[in-house]
Amino acid sequence: MGYQVTTAGSGLYVRRLPASHKLVSTFAIGALLSHAALASAAESDAKLGVGLELGGGTMLSSYQRNMLGYDKDIQTTLSGSYRVIPPLDIRLDLRTWWFPSSQGFGRATLIGAGLRYWFVDGDVGAALVEGTLGAGVNGSNLRFMFDAAAGYAFHTSPSLDVGPVFRYGQVAAGGSDDPYSAKFWSLGFLAIYRIGGQEPLRASPSAPPGEPTSAQSPEKAVTEKLVDRDGDGVDDLHDACPDVPKGPKANPDQPGCPDGDFDKDGVVDHEDLCPAEPSGLHPDPAKKGCPLADRDGDSVPDIDDHCPDKAGAPSPDPKRNGCPGLAKVEAGKIQIKTPVFFSSNKDKILPKSFPVLSAVADALRVIPNIKRVDVQGHTDTQGKAERNLDLSQRRADSVRTWLVSHGVEPERLEAHGFGGERPVATNKTSKGRASNRRVEFLIIDPPPVAGVVRPE
Repeated sequence: MGYQVTTAGSGLYVRRLPASHKLVSTFAIGALLSHAALASAAESDAKLGVGLELGGGTMLSSYQRNMLGYDKDIQTTLSGSYRVIPPLDIRLDLRTWWFPSSQGFGRATLIGAGLRYWFVDGDVGAALVEGTLGAGVNGSNLRFMFDAAAGYAFHTSPSLDVGPVFRYGQVAAGGSDDPYSAKFWSLGFLAIYRIGGQEPLRASPSAPPGEPTSAQSPEKAVTEKLVDRDGDGVDDLHDACPDVPKGPKANPDQPGCPDGDFDKDGVVDHEDLCPAEPSGLHPDPAKKGCPLADRDGDSVPDIDDHCPDKAGAPSPDPKRNGCPGLAKVEAGKIQIKTPVFFSSNKDKILPKSFPVLSAVADALRVIPNIKRVDVQGHTDTQGKAERNLDLSQRRADSVRTWLVSHGVEPERLEAHGFGGERPVATNKTSKGRASNRRVEFLIIDPPPVAGVVRPE
């Protein structure tokens, strides 16, 4: 059997009371409050919360401590809350403070309403402050009673927040016959269950003009809680790149962001063992994103290079592969050491150029990763520009035809003529004009290196 304690000037009273009656009365009133809150928010479940709190502390007022022996306190709370706007809840509280003493139990029960404000919200949790005003029930007496609290709630699940809370309470004095206010505090544990799941504490973006708001449409309200501007399945609250879709390869370190490819070799950085070095024409099968070693830089990997320390040309002959020859792969081109010669003012290839064209064909056969090459014809500026453009196109076509007839797949070759539009030397001397009359082999797949221009 417990006691309720009544003493003049305390607002608290004493009489023998069964312990079961105390618990039943507390939770019966709490059930009524929760039922009322549920009814008022039936159409907006995610805004509704039910809270429980248990704490302990001490009496602060000297009269109650010294005269009545109320040193310690135990505090229990049952509450219902409704989110008015994302950071602000309104609450109905049933809170009872118990004060054990040698004479029995003192009790002060607050039945009231208040506000709870959330701030410093993050993925882990949010801070809160709250205040409550209402009637303090002390046996047959009623007094004005209020309390205030501050705490931090951890987001343990989409529906449940739990954490510590510090609370201060006060029962007002009752007049000349009851001149002493009772003041007390507790430190406890708060749990808030959000029915229907947690609603973001930050405000959702405004609906575009012409679209219904969440108040007009329950479906829209659910959508606004999970805004996803870039449509990649990661809501904006958790998307580190809310305006850029994550794409087929997401960055594991930045939710909602695509994985990068710094060296542009088609291998995303998180899988690339050489993220700053392209895998090139000869990827290393044992090291994803890395090229095979090629210490002389002639595009023939050392493992196949018969002359690994001398830059050379690809060749189907293992004893000549990678050794100096008439062609080499370099800087996005198949470079040739001797020009391609044609009959004067014609597109007929002279036989003395067959060896260098054979070297080009060999390079293409040995390096199948060169998927497409543009055969480019150029002339000097002597004569009419239209005629030079036509001649350069016909010569480029002739070289392409020769390579196809010597085993190069036609789909790997394009042909373009530029006339005298792209000189590499002066056209004022015979030597310069000879340099400008040329055929070049530009690698366009894989893409050319920076600075090399592919024709439109």
